[in-house]
Amino acid sequence: EFTDAIGRGREIDVRVDAPGERWSVTLGLYDEKKMMAISASAGNKSSADWQAGRFHLLDISGAGYLGFDTGNVMMHVNGYQSWSNCGIVKLDSLKRNTSYWSTLFYAPDLYYSILIGFLTNSQATNSIRTGPMQIETGQFQLSFTSDLGSLLIPPGGEFRSDRVIVSFDS
Repeated sequence: EFTDAIGRGREIDVRVDAPGERWSVTLGLYDEKKMMAISASAGNKSSADWQAGRFHLLDISGAGYLGFDTGNVMMHVNGYQSWSNCGIVKLDSLKRNTSYWSTLFYAPDLYYSILIGFLTNSQATNSIRTGPMQIETGQFQLSFTSDLGSLLIPPGGEFRSDRVIVSFDS
């Protein structure tokens, strides 16, 4: 069980140990809310520093799809900097879209939305990326990525990702 500023819930922590490394993903489901929290960590059990680079917190681009029951889905896209363009785009079969820090998917025909946002932004430049939409099925690939730049993880050290919240509204 866990409790945070949003509420109470239950979580599961999946850990994988390999030679020189430990990976974990924590998934939390809130009680009485249509929300989940996701975070991940990487531990360096080797004797040398790790250069972190990009950390894929959640990547369903090779394993599955996020799907709506319509091909009419809008996405609010945040730019990287405060002066960068922000806007609402319609997902289509050609473009990939990237939003920084948060995004909102909205299916106006169904009055349904999914809000995704990083609660903490202390470690990395966080983004949410979509692949092109399959219009006939309303499905698209999705990934949450933390760009850690030149962060070094020392031997015995661990990196924990910023936490992302996914809120479903219907």
